[in-house]
Amino acid sequence: MIATAQHTWIRRVAYAVLGSYWAVMFISTHVPSPPDAVMLHASDKVLHFSAYAVLAFLLSLIIARGWALNWRVAAGVLAIIGTYGVLDELTQIPVGRHCDWRDWLADVAGGMFGIALYAIGQRLWGRRAAELPKALEADSAATSDSA
Repeated sequence: MIATAQHTWIRRVAYAVLGSYWAVMFISTHVPSPPDAVMLHASDKVLHFSAYAVLAFLLSLIIARGWALNWRVAAGVLAIIGTYGVLDELTQIPVGRHCDWRDWLADVAGGMFGIALYAIGQRLWGRRAAELPKALEADSAATSDSA
């Protein structure tokens, strides 16, 4: 029971991190003109790539729920990234920013990179993550048998 509560707590934190990150990302891409300090040190495309890589990684983590990434989940995450990237670019127009298809390509490329990072992490550490639900079930069964 305690392990299940901890698992639920971790899932809630993951959702909070994703929601907060996505909100900050949306707000920062809809500021009429980005601060010069941000734009002097990084290319616009690098910022797009990096932001969407993190977003895709977080989405993969939540949608796959710690399990190995399959092609359906990867395709779903990439569809979310691509769709949001288009909407993000189009909704920048009303705030005086420009819509650039190359930004969208950087978004999608970053999304693919984030998905790949999740898949690599699953290959390296996935056995432990895949064994966690089995361990939770065994622990739960052991506690109910002893009660």
